[in-house]
Amino acid sequence: MSLQNQNLSKYQKELQNAKTKIITNCFRCDTELILLKWDYESRIKKNNGRVYCSSRCSTLSRPDEIKQRDTDRIRKVALSQKGTSRPECGRKGHEVSQETRDKIRQSKLGKPSPKDTEIILSELKNQYYQKAVTTIKLVPDAILFRDGKLIAFELEKKKWETDVRRKMKQYDNDTRYDEVIIVWYSPEGIRLKEYRKIAGEWSVSVGDELR
Repeated sequence: MSLQNQNLSKYQKELQNAKTKIITNCFRCDTELILLKWDYESRIKKNNGRVYCSSRCSTLSRPDEIKQRDTDRIRKVALSQKGTSRPECGRKGHEVSQETRDKIRQSKLGKPSPKDTEIILSELKNQYYQKAVTTIKLVPDAILFRDGKLIAFELEKKKWETDVRRKMKQYDNDTRYDEVIIVWYSPEGIRLKEYRKIAGEWSVSVGDELR
């Protein structure tokens, strides 16, 4: 039984046992009401001497000038909030510049802004190193250094091979690594295929076979 029904049953039980009951009619629809004394007095006080059977009748009985006042108030609030971003209400936010959009996009992709990128590349020139890989672009799951070669390693746990090939395509124009290894697992954890990119060419092995 819901809380509402429990409350209703309690009220009805109290009404049946009450010595004093008030019998009246709804001011709008004339529905007969049998109320406890405290309930009757509460409704009278709340509605300026009138009793209603429901909130609907109470609302419909409001004077036209009050309805218009509330309508004007709602319209004023709506105008004051116009253009304000409220995603939870499905309301479009304010217009932003293209520069701001680009910065937001970069932050969501986890990449530094173009200005920071230039600083990073410039600073790398001042550092002594044999080989370096910036993580400005695509970031692999792991970076290996084997036999003097820098290798990007990706583990793709996907249902469809098309998702894996989409990741392969992202590495087609990436020249930062000597090799790229992408291992495809099913969502159930079964090793399906291994893809390797060496000298710009992809090769594939099936299952647990290693190349």
